[in-house]
Amino acid sequence: MMEKNNKKTAFSLIELSIVIMIIAIIISGAATISETSIKKAKKENTINKLEQIKEAINIYAYINKKLPCPASLHAIETDSDYAKSVGDDGNCIVDSGSIISSEGDSNKMVYGALPAKTLGLSSELAKDDFDNKFSYIVAVDLTEKYSESGNLGFEAIDNEDTDLITIKEGISASNITEKAAYIVISHGFNGYGAFNANSGPSQNSTTSIVSDEENNIYKSDYNNIFLINSANSNFDDISIYNIRENIMHQSG
Repeated sequence: MMEKNNKKTAFSLIELSIVIMIIAIIISGAATISETSIKKAKKENTINKLEQIKEAINIYAYINKKLPCPASLHAIETDSDYAKSVGDDGNCIVDSGSIISSEGDSNKMVYGALPAKTLGLSSELAKDDFDNKFSYIVAVDLTEKYSESGNLGFEAIDNEDTDLITIKEGISASNITEKAAYIVISHGFNGYGAFNANSGPSQNSTTSIVSDEENNIYKSDYNNIFLINSANSNFDDISIYNIRENIMHQSG
């Protein structure tokens, strides 16, 4: 009668280490894919929000014959003045959450938060999908209704030589336009220069990995040039803008 072989085969330490390493690689790969998918979804949702914002600004301009002043970047979601314009009719009040540029009278602008509620939008549309407030920069003179002609903005709006906000593809690229009336910016996944919707006056000061993003952030010496793209692949700001002429035609 043959004896049964009751010996049990076990993994050696080397085999077990290989199995553990394979599992770790799979988990790591899955986590990377998941993070990439989340970033992509948040970017797509932010782009969708910006499209809704642009339409809301067009409607506001059509009804009011002017553009709204910015909201305060320091207000948070629980504040009563969150996402509401500060100031009106060419007199955008400069508080600790908005700032007038140091540029000349013909292209002076104010930098603050998107006044989503003033535009008739929900507070959710005041921030991107990274939980940061949208930055909103507008030519100050275009926030005043020019009642004599019924057109949007100040008298010099009819002067095509008057420059407003300059939009560029990159810091060393040619200008796309010098006639932008406003620009709305999401500071992207890295959030450099952004104000969180729930953290009050704290600005994200994490060192930017893309120097071009420095041009789009809120600071005392900002100028009238903003970038919508960069040759650097790490640039992740997302923005929309509209030129004065387009707004005049749809508002006249």
